[in-house]
Amino acid sequence: MLTPLRERPLSTHGSKADFGIKRTMRGLAQREFSALLDIGQYDLAAFEAGAKRINANLLFRIAKALEVRPVYFFRGYVEEAPKA
Repeated sequence: MLTPLRERPLSTHGSKADFGIKRTMRGLAQREFSALLDIGQYDLAAFEAGAKRINANLLFRIAKALEVRPVYFFRGYVEEAPKA
């Protein structure tokens, strides 16, 4: 089981703070990045704002496009020790 170190739920963990900043650091506008991912620009904006959930397939495509491992989006989460 995963325990958040922050108050944000896991489903919104990969939001603007994670891949939106990475996208802009690479010089990609939302329009360009959404075209690269084959999704709508408004959907990308919603994903970056944390207003819409990202499925695993899209998460892997985002990671590949940004040249990071998918685990990058789960920084700040640790695994709980099993309860006896």
